[in-house]
Amino acid sequence: MNQDQVAEKLRSLAEDVPPFTLLFSGKKSKKVNGLYMPSTKEIIIHNKNMESDAELMYTAIHEFAHHVVTYRSGGVVLSNRCHTGKFWAVFHELLRRAEELGVYSNPFRTDEEFIALTERIKNEFLLKNGTLMKEFASVLMEVRKKCLEKHLSFDDYVDRELGIEKTTAGTLLKIEQYDINPAIMSEIQDVWD
Repeated sequence: MNQDQVAEKLRSLAEDVPPFTLLFSGKKSKKVNGLYMPSTKEIIIHNKNMESDAELMYTAIHEFAHHVVTYRSGGVVLSNRCHTGKFWAVFHELLRRAEELGVYSNPFRTDEEFIALTERIKNEFLLKNGTLMKEFASVLMEVRKKCLEKHLSFDDYVDRELGIEKTTAGTLLKIEQYDINPAIMSEIQDVWD
């Protein structure tokens, strides 16, 4: 794939952004696979680092995400940290769109070994952890009821006796209250991490 083809594919992912230039350096870099220059709206890809078109597109989409974030922030770089939560959200949305359009193929969903390992992790670990967290939430609900009966502070109990923050305990109680399916618990795992 040449740089014009890559640029065209990137444009199809977010048509609302201003023009940009994409250049292949023709070099290898030990530091980075690519970079984005917001002042000149240039994406530079060290194409000699790549062994496949998939690697090339992944890097190009990553750098294009910087362009999209910069544009959607009014052309202003908001922080010295370029890999913010906002960046990762845009990057992952662009990857999802690229998959939908056939511009990029996710190796984690196409490689049989990754598919098998992901299924194993989800079924043997995340599901079990979700089930355990749900059971934990049920017992915590019992403690809350006991605290109410005895006119004791539930917040004090979870903070002093269990060393758990109130917000974490509150999230666990919601898991119990809403009867959340343990199979999807891994998707909300970061709430109590």
